Amino acid sequence: MYRKEELTPIPASSFLLPFEGKLSSDNRWVIMADLIPWAKFEEEYSSSFSAEMGAPAKSWRMALGALIIKEKLGISDRETVEQIKENPYLQNFIGMSSYSNEAPFDASMLVHFRERISAELINKVNQEMVKKMCKETSSQSTQKKTAEPEKERSEPLNRGKLILDATCAPADISYPTDLELLNQARKQTEKIIDLLYEQVKIKLDKKPYENKKQSIDDRIVSLSQPHIRPIVRGKAGKSVEFGAKLSASYCNGYVFLDHISWDNFNESGDLKAQVEAFKNYTGFYPESVHVDKIYRTKENRAWCKERGIRISGVPLGRPPKTVSKEKKKQALQDERIRNSIEGKFGQGKRRFSLGRVMAKLSHTSQTAIAITFLVMNLSTHLSRVFYAFLYLFSQNRPFLEIGIIESYDFTSYRQTKLIFNLA
Repeated sequence: MYRKEELTPIPASSFLLPFEGKLSSDNRWVIMADLIPWAKFEEEYSSSFSAEMGAPAKSWRMALGALIIKEKLGISDRETVEQIKENPYLQNFIGMSSYSNEAPFDASMLVHFRERISAELINKVNQEMVKKMCKETSSQSTQKKTAEPEKERSEPLNRGKLILDATCAPADISYPTDLELLNQARKQTEKIIDLLYEQVKIKLDKKPYENKKQSIDDRIVSLSQPHIRPIVRGKAGKSVEFGAKLSASYCNGYVFLDHISWDNFNESGDLKAQVEAFKNYTGFYPESVHVDKIYRTKENRAWCKERGIRISGVPLGRPPKTVSKEKKKQALQDERIRNSIEGKFGQGKRRFSLGRVMAKLSHTSQTAIAITFLVMNLSTHLSRVFYAFLYLFSQNRPFLEIGIIESYDFTSYRQTKLIFNLA
């Protein structure tokens, strides 16, 4: 059963503390709570519950908030509950109105939260959240006048840069070997062997060994997680990874999860859908798409050309004997731009849990991966708030240039450069 709660956001100033005082408005958890559109998606979350039967379920904000806290802090389910129990800012973040020394839920509830919240729902939250953050950024950035008034344009021009790439999110399994998998199957009880036999007899049959067959279609690499498939990546050090393959897009510092699958797929087939999603999201096609070699198929090049989109990389055919300095400079700049999405994948795998997904079920693993992308975007916005604070702090100080940060007005894609200075 799900009981709908008051959708009015709980401001930090109204959070009741047992020792009096108020929560600080510039705390990171307070800032993040204001950025997430909690109320907009509660109806979709509550639709899976009965309005009359069963025990009352935990609220949408508490469920999603707990998963964000776990991913942001990089801790276990049990430690997540302990942190919430001890920290009033985290209690405010999950929608509690006053401090309590009691745990709001058991650690096992996080498993149910991952089951109830789909990756598709988290992606919707991520998109709406980024829209809100970009509107706030655009209202604070310097507005520049365009040469051509918007009213005189019959259609919006292509704007911005869209970066696409794919990666693998490895699962928490040991490296699979054929003998070890057969040994694990042997150790199972007689009942489990009878239940699994009809499903896995083809994939675990001994005929491939007798016939010296090197490959098996839909090969099982983990008996506890049979949905995992080997993903051939061809990367240095790791030619094969075992986990979900995902395709993502990057724009204006924010990254979105576009396609996730347990089976290997050719990411070049996602380019059209990703570009169209960008247009639906912003209202116009990107000026350029920055991708690696696998995306630069003849079909994708022709499709982009029809829509006035420049695709990065050298043209097809025999390379020219001489290349102009402008083209070399453009190719180098395109590669530097494309590296930004690789940096996001690295951040997700080293700083967050994308490098080893600990969830065991297929759909809970997809939810955990989607949460990672949402938390990375939250972290990006928090860092921009910090840089903006430095900029305001330095306005009345002697000028010593320490760097240039480029920001975009996401609505109009007008670029602004901010120079930060310190005494």
